[in-house]
Amino acid sequence: GLLATPPAAAGPRDEGDAAYRAERYPLAVQQFERAVAESPDDPDLLERLAAARYRAGDAQGAAEAWERLDALRG
Repeated sequence: GLLATPPAAAGPRDEGDAAYRAERYPLAVQQFERAVAESPDDPDLLERLAAARYRAGDAQGAAEAWERLDALRG
């Protein structure tokens, strides 16, 4: 018979995206923070984190993520 392969486990980026789309911004922040911890120099993740923090009502946290993103991009 055919072997069924299980779907790949969603990582924090995918989980963060899903939470963001569902307007569950605090959860999105948590997931994007995990993703950034794993890939601290990924500008896409920092941008997602900044947006999620802003939507979650954390303007200071969003500004910090944007500053980090600006420093990374030069």
